[in-house]
Amino acid sequence: MLGLVHLDRVEVLRGPQGTLSGRNAIGGVIKLYTKQPTGDGGGFLEGTYGSFNRVDFRGGADFTVVPDKLFVRVAGVSRSRDGYVTRVDYACEHHSPAFGQPGGIPSMTTLSGCKLGTEGGQSYTGGRIAARWVATDNIDVNVAFDMINDRSEVQAGVAVLIPTGVPAAAGGNAVGGLSPVPIYYDNNGNGVYNPGIDVPLDNRFQTGGTFKSYATFADDGKSAPDLAFAPAYWGPQHALTVPPINFFKGWGTSVTIDWKLADNLTAKYIAAYRYYTNIFAEDTGGAPLASQLLLQRLVHREWTQEGRLNVTFFNGFADWVAGGFYLEQRGAEDASVDLPFAGLDFTHGPDHTPSKSYAGFSDVIFHPFDKVSLAVGGRYSHDEKTYVFNRHNMQGLYTPGAVPGTLVPVPADLLPEACTIPAPGFVAGQPTNCSVAGLTGLSSSFSSNRWDYRAALNFQWTPDIMTYIQTSTGYKGGGVNARPFYPAQLHSFAPETITSYEGGLKSTLFEKARFNVAGFYNLYKGIQLAPTLCTFAGPGPT
Repeated sequence: MLGLVHLDRVEVLRGPQGTLSGRNAIGGVIKLYTKQPTGDGGGFLEGTYGSFNRVDFRGGADFTVVPDKLFVRVAGVSRSRDGYVTRVDYACEHHSPAFGQPGGIPSMTTLSGCKLGTEGGQSYTGGRIAARWVATDNIDVNVAFDMINDRSEVQAGVAVLIPTGVPAAAGGNAVGGLSPVPIYYDNNGNGVYNPGIDVPLDNRFQTGGTFKSYATFADDGKSAPDLAFAPAYWGPQHALTVPPINFFKGWGTSVTIDWKLADNLTAKYIAAYRYYTNIFAEDTGGAPLASQLLLQRLVHREWTQEGRLNVTFFNGFADWVAGGFYLEQRGAEDASVDLPFAGLDFTHGPDHTPSKSYAGFSDVIFHPFDKVSLAVGGRYSHDEKTYVFNRHNMQGLYTPGAVPGTLVPVPADLLPEACTIPAPGFVAGQPTNCSVAGLTGLSSSFSSNRWDYRAALNFQWTPDIMTYIQTSTGYKGGGVNARPFYPAQLHSFAPETITSYEGGLKSTLFEKARFNVAGFYNLYKGIQLAPTLCTFAGPGPT
């Protein structure tokens, strides 16, 4: 999108901006202001050629449609570049024994070479059109529309290091990851790791320092974990192949109306809509053994509206702005999820994620003396979010209205007919996916009300020297844990908040040097972190 924006100026505001910018401006705001159409007849065209067959084009033009009334600015951008990480067939490169033989990794290519494809390639085009209508001397209307179509490859990744696991002297088997339990390719299909027959996920697939990966984005159902209670926990796995893509398609439109009601009174109204779909693959580990294979799709729609009034009182004694903001979002996520390390092989979603936010704000700057200004502002915000969970078998859905954990019957060679979960988590003797079946149809919600404030006192000693003190607050919105494995993990979390106190000096010395200094104290509460400890009530692995 940045390639479509004709920048007029950039503003960088450090520190919490909760009063005027609202939620998620806890560390500050970077504002990009686009140039409005002027009808000056100007334009530009840029082209770039580079390595990996990179070809870029970017251009724009500004012209008049109706003199003094209607002006239009258009812009376009495109980029194509080959991937810079090469996916290589491991069996082909290392002359691995054929599929099904001891120590064998199946080959994924029938071509003369060992190359499967690339990662990190880009291919996108986009355009933007902006129109400015000078309706009257006092009314200015700006309308913009943009769209982008991205058909890029999956994000690039290589295996820098695969740990060798727990040494045998410490009770491990010296293969696999950080656990004594390896992920392995089950050559003989018996659900138990057999050294010399099965192939463990270890550093033989490591390619760190090179732009090469052994990822195949495919699982033929024979990647498995070796656990003492397998195969009681893990039923038959399905074969899954996903395209190595990162596709994005989106568009948005907005209208801004500026109305000068009087010499000291102006109004602004902004309305916008945005939509996008993003489909992206993931093959974690960079190995021909599937450890975490997904194809995910996000669909997002949002509407925003904002109205503001700006008033100057008593010949410049005070400048006041007040307004309201409204946001509504509708999102959905679905995915094919293959997690052999956890014995999970299911369809995720569609998970629906509706949310709303609205706010009212006011800010006033007093100028009691020529060199003194006092700013005081406040904002009230309300947020609400809901996440609705759905988990299905690859070949069937959970029965609507049935007892939680009951599965639709599917062919016996794919999945046993039903399972019942007496406790959260992995329960011995249950078929594949029973651990997540209890999430289907459940939801988790969050809501909050928040007041933010700002007060600042500035003293302009000279035109080049100013000192200030201020206190301000802000917050990062709360939400819902979007990745539970069990119903016991349906949690919402509160906003992260900050109260900041600051004082400083801003100056320009001798018209040649800028000298600024600041001291600040930030008090955080409810900092949002991602815990790595997975706890639940019930037996089985975490």
